[in-house]
Amino acid sequence: MFLQSGRIEGSARCIDVGGGVFGSNDTDQLRHDSKESRTVCSREGRMNCGKAVGGAVVALVCWGLGYFVTSILVRGTGAETAYGLLVGWWLAAYVSSRVGLPLMSVVPMFVTYVVVFLSASLTGHDWFYRDAGSLSVWHGVVVGIGQAVVLASPLLFDWSFRRLQATLSRRTPEAD
Repeated sequence: MFLQSGRIEGSARCIDVGGGVFGSNDTDQLRHDSKESRTVCSREGRMNCGKAVGGAVVALVCWGLGYFVTSILVRGTGAETAYGLLVGWWLAAYVSSRVGLPLMSVVPMFVTYVVVFLSASLTGHDWFYRDAGSLSVWHGVVVGIGQAVVLASPLLFDWSFRRLQATLSRRTPEAD
């Protein structure tokens, strides 16, 4: 089935949802929401699964690239980690806004980070957290989840900003 907006008669398998000749913000939002409502990796949404994983890879590469390049450039300042995290976050947010990474990319990012973090912590590596070996499993899970939320936050920020922007653009002076 396809959603059709506008006055021009559609073809078979179309559902006419109104919106004047060329559609409207409301019909565009309806189309967008129907696409977003599919699950990440359902039978019908396999393409969405690929987009989610691809978006997660792009965001993770941005994080890593921003972090490591900045850490090299500011080596010796004592603030390499802080600068690297800030630049990695903003680079991931910027690329997400320019490319339009899907919100569902948060899921594979989150899961991947938690698994890698816990694996590193349980094997005594402190790649992601200083003194990771001293954490109990429960504290390791809490720290890993907290860091995974921070890792996914550029995409969450971009999605929230786009939703706010779409909501504000649909408001008309007559509705106020």
